[in-house]
Amino acid sequence: MRWYFTALRKYAVFRGRARRREYWMFFLWNAIFGFLISRVDVLLGTWDEESRMGQISSLYSLAMVVPNFAIIVRRLHDIGKSGWNVLWLLFALFMGRFLLVTSFPGADTGSEHKDFMMLMIMLLSVSVVVATPIWFLMMLVQDSQPGTNRYGPNPKAIQAS
Repeated sequence: MRWYFTALRKYAVFRGRARRREYWMFFLWNAIFGFLISRVDVLLGTWDEESRMGQISSLYSLAMVVPNFAIIVRRLHDIGKSGWNVLWLLFALFMGRFLLVTSFPGADTGSEHKDFMMLMIMLLSVSVVVATPIWFLMMLVQDSQPGTNRYGPNPKAIQAS
């Protein structure tokens, strides 16, 4: 739980590095608290089954947006990657949301050319939506870049001292 509070103390710190353990322990405790808070929503009657969201859990999720992005950026820095890579993940998430709620215009026109183009667009979109989170997960599970990199000293070496 120490790592959860460490990440919260660095609420909006997008500089520096975060170890794997710091990221994944924050992720674990954040998921546990999110689940427990959603149960409180159910008990208090503030859970909306249709939207699958609760009022309290929505506020918690909103409060955790900045710390989540900050620790992801620091985690990327730890492996020597730019924090701007998080934009690829956001793009894939928004594209996935778009695919879930949108039907493609012209998909029912009957034209073979348009049907083929719609199929290609859908295949490309789905591949981006599936491949990007996998690529991102692979980056998040990588070990720290040894030594000092352009984002600062290795937090493992600092802690070991």
